[in-house]
Amino acid sequence: MLVPETIGSVAYLSQNEDIIPKLKYGIFLEMLGNANIHALQLTRQGNTRLDRIARYVMKRKLTNFREGPFRKIVGNDEMVFNGPGVNVPMISISRFPYPEYHSSDDNPGIISEENLIESKNLILEILNVLDNDYIPKRKFKGPVFLSGYGLWVDWRVNQKLNENIEQIILRLEGDKSIFDIAEELDMEFDDVLNYVNKFLEKGLIEKDNARFL
Repeated sequence: MLVPETIGSVAYLSQNEDIIPKLKYGIFLEMLGNANIHALQLTRQGNTRLDRIARYVMKRKLTNFREGPFRKIVGNDEMVFNGPGVNVPMISISRFPYPEYHSSDDNPGIISEENLIESKNLILEILNVLDNDYIPKRKFKGPVFLSGYGLWVDWRVNQKLNENIEQIILRLEGDKSIFDIAEELDMEFDDVLNYVNKFLEKGLIEKDNARFL
């Protein structure tokens, strides 16, 4: 959505209340072209899956960023979406504050295309995790014949994955998502996703997404 600050969100939701129950999360984006580091403002709840995913991605993709609780970094449309009567968990990602804010120097000249691209890639990775995450549930019993199923990983190709094969397998009980596993083992989400998908292709696991509904 591209709307005038705050009043635009109020106007839109007041005319489309039927969509509110279908909204799961929101990400408010603003001031992403200036030279400051990124700032992550958490949802009002502070501990949602979106909060965790955003923090995980920013830790892995950025050398430095700030983090703060709801409404303590910047105040905008998140108060409408994550406020009374709507209450859709919404994080905020910005580069606020910056020296030129609300001054005559706050103009397009301070916007960097490189910084915008960095922010874009950050958001796309958060969406990648949200869109592709699922809960794998084991269908096998006992140890898996890894080489027989083509599931062994050469440590020379991916040492981190090789070292964590057993730890991943032990987390396929249907109580953790792909993201949960990646977060716990400090691994790249896509590495865990691609590896567990091989178990899915071999019929060794099934998707159990009831917890996401």
